[in-house]
Amino acid sequence: MKVAVDFDECLKDSPRFRKDPMRTLKKKLGASLFLINCKPSTIQFLSLQACTVYYWTMLGNLGDYERLRRSDFLSSSSFDPRRGLAPPLHPHGLLLRPHLHFAVPGTPQMAALRLLAHMTERRTATIEEVEADVCELESKLDKLVKLCIGMIDAGKAYNVASKHFVHGIQELAQQSAKDEVVESNLTKFAETLQEMINYHTILFDQAQRSIRSQLQIFMKEDLRKFREAKKQFDKVSEEKEVALAKNAQAARNKQHEVEEATNILTATRKCFRHVVLDYVLQINVLQSKRRSEILKSMLSFMYAHLTFFHQGYDLFSELQPLMKQLGGQLDQLVIDAAKEKRDMELKHSTIQQKVMNLST
Repeated sequence: MKVAVDFDECLKDSPRFRKDPMRTLKKKLGASLFLINCKPSTIQFLSLQACTVYYWTMLGNLGDYERLRRSDFLSSSSFDPRRGLAPPLHPHGLLLRPHLHFAVPGTPQMAALRLLAHMTERRTATIEEVEADVCELESKLDKLVKLCIGMIDAGKAYNVASKHFVHGIQELAQQSAKDEVVESNLTKFAETLQEMINYHTILFDQAQRSIRSQLQIFMKEDLRKFREAKKQFDKVSEEKEVALAKNAQAARNKQHEVEEATNILTATRKCFRHVVLDYVLQINVLQSKRRSEILKSMLSFMYAHLTFFHQGYDLFSELQPLMKQLGGQLDQLVIDAAKEKRDMELKHSTIQQKVMNLST
């Protein structure tokens, strides 16, 4: 998922800037309120009563402002940014001071409020969604790496147990040194199993390099850069919110306070613009790179399995003639053993008969 944030969106004021006027209005008006909490990501309609509306919001651009003006929600007499009746904060948006309007459901004013809600919800991917997605990605990758480590440890334990088993086969072959057929075949089987253990070792090494190491590098380097960028973004956002609050609270009749607050806000906004662009760039780079890193590591792991099974197939293809030959020998041994058993039973019966005859 790429973050579709254009430069106009990046130049907007901090989305974390809030002002909740509920307590103030209740004290001043003591009436039932229709409150909209305006912010760049959502607008929450808390009541549908006819009442006084108090809003503090940001218009995306002058085009949005014109659409609201045509809806009669904002009148040119009460609000016109080009006449300087509201403080312009940047070329593409305006932070409105608190105003009071009367909005009744079903009226053009209410339609304008819903239009404002629609405009503020136009986002293809918000930064908050991407941050949550990256956090979940980090959790899943960390879980996968831990599972890979457990698999590798279990594989190493399996190899150790297999080596002990092969050693037991070799001891049995040495004990059967007088039987050439048993000794030679057991020795060959032990060598083949030892080679399979070596292939397993290679497979687990590939798993460690392709899954564990690559994903850990991705988590430590790329995700660390993202966290650092997010930390810087949050810090600058907080500083900008403070500057916005001071600018909004500055007494307009005190010119030096206004100028000081404006200068601080301008400097903070400039820093915020650079940081937010860097942050969005880092997000897009991370989203693009995670696809290649994850798929590359998994592809390498699957190729390791392909090599493992191919080597095993070649090894047992070479062993197959010996196995077929031994299978034929075993069939003949079974027939010979059955024949020998019948002969022994016949001899046993004959001897018993002779003993009985002598006793009588």
